[in-house]
Amino acid sequence: TFWACLACEQTTKTKGAASDGGVEAARGRRVSKRREKGGQVGLLEIFESQEPSDAVYDFAKRHNLDLTQQRSLLDSICQSLTCTRREALLFSVPVDLGDSKAVDFQLFQDTEPADAVHEFVKKNHLHANYYSAMMRRVCDAQAVKCSRTEPVIWKKTVNIDNKWEAHIEILRGQEPAD
Repeated sequence: TFWACLACEQTTKTKGAASDGGVEAARGRRVSKRREKGGQVGLLEIFESQEPSDAVYDFAKRHNLDLTQQRSLLDSICQSLTCTRREALLFSVPVDLGDSKAVDFQLFQDTEPADAVHEFVKKNHLHANYYSAMMRRVCDAQAVKCSRTEPVIWKKTVNIDNKWEAHIEILRGQEPAD
């Protein structure tokens, strides 16, 4: 059994679509997402055992939808279906903590891998060597994009003369004076 949704852009009128351009979801119904100019994007199927955020992420990636379109589609779907999270799960792996205990490391969309791995290692009191090994494994995953190798260890937004905001980040290994 699956969930399928009909999602239309705000300016598209499609039979069966909500008047606000939202999503209509029903069990066992196959319908498609349409582009603003009326061209069909594709069929989005969400199975009962599947998290909607993961299905929407995969659909958006396959059909080159941007982040705004992806979030809009997910927002509409979550009005009709139960969504337990808003970010797609990109990577998950059990990590052996010793004493026959394992904890899942999970990386979600819009999370920098270096920061997530750093927090996981710190939270679970793991040896620093875990960080390097986990980063290699995470960054080798096809669905993951690693933009840096070191985590942010300090950040602050500074207001300058009530006109500008400066975002300051210090990565592990950087000197604050730099």
